[in-house]
Amino acid sequence: MTPIPGRLIRDEIAPNRLLASLPTDVRSVLGPHLKTVELMRGTMLETLGEPTSHVHFPHDGALVSVQQTMQDGAAVEVAAIGSEGAVGSRAVLGSGTALAQAVVQLPGLFARVPAIAFLAAVRAQPTLHARMMNYGELLIAELQQSIACNALHDVESRLCRWLLQTQDRTRADILPFTQEVVGRLLGVRRTTITLVARLLQTAGMIRWMRGKVEIADREALERATCECYAAGRQRMHRFLAAGH
Repeated sequence: MTPIPGRLIRDEIAPNRLLASLPTDVRSVLGPHLKTVELMRGTMLETLGEPTSHVHFPHDGALVSVQQTMQDGAAVEVAAIGSEGAVGSRAVLGSGTALAQAVVQLPGLFARVPAIAFLAAVRAQPTLHARMMNYGELLIAELQQSIACNALHDVESRLCRWLLQTQDRTRADILPFTQEVVGRLLGVRRTTITLVARLLQTAGMIRWMRGKVEIADREALERATCECYAAGRQRMHRFLAAGH
């Protein structure tokens, strides 16, 4: 099991919305095992078919891309996880091995807990077990929504949805992504992303500068996206609210 690199910052309950939604007594079980680390872009948190060593809870601003990779090396994003969720919990509570690769897409701080300690805490705390099971169901629902969205909706709607969800997860108005990277994550040619981005920019919804995109008119983006965005956002709000 290859250690995951990361600079230790401090030991604490991290400002992660999933952790924050847990009752105080439940958080106290995880607290002694959590280490806050700084992880760089490109850090691999899970590798397909390999044991998952830690569960990571991203802080605000950090973003993890869960990707499915083909034999030729091409990869497409199947889910994204920010401060609303956890990376690795499904594997730890299941077979212990990753079903996809999870890579840090936006660097930042993460609360990290060893898989063994996380599993022990879940077994000791029925409330924590129930919350993580519900979170697993939430991830599956998000995957199902993405499959339907990719099959039925046009690139413009999908790009709007991706921008809105990324802003929700990072809580940032400026997202450091090139059109090439976004195209790769969405499984779309860069030329197509460029054309669609130009339309959105002309409409005043975004400003795509060198290596970064600014959300200029969020309300217009919400009108331009498909129903999948609102459905996913409502599920997430219900999940986080249910923990309080």
